[in-house]
Amino acid sequence: MDQTINFSIKLDPDYSQFSILTPFPGTPVFYELKQKELLDTEDWSKYTVLDSVIKYEKLGLSRQMVERKL
Repeated sequence: MDQTINFSIKLDPDYSQFSILTPFPGTPVFYELKQKELLDTEDWSKYTVLDSVIKYEKLGLSRQMVERKL
């Protein structure tokens, strides 16, 4: 995340926008995260680019830190 943000700053854009990875059902990343038991919920109403549905703690990150990076 930090590398992406730093790269964006280096490019000196007029505008940047970032969102949380959303593993939408039917996508390869969804199946990969499901297989690794990294999905927090299958409540599809929570699958937005603003809410975290990944168990970031199992990846060594905190949900709060990921959401703060928005």
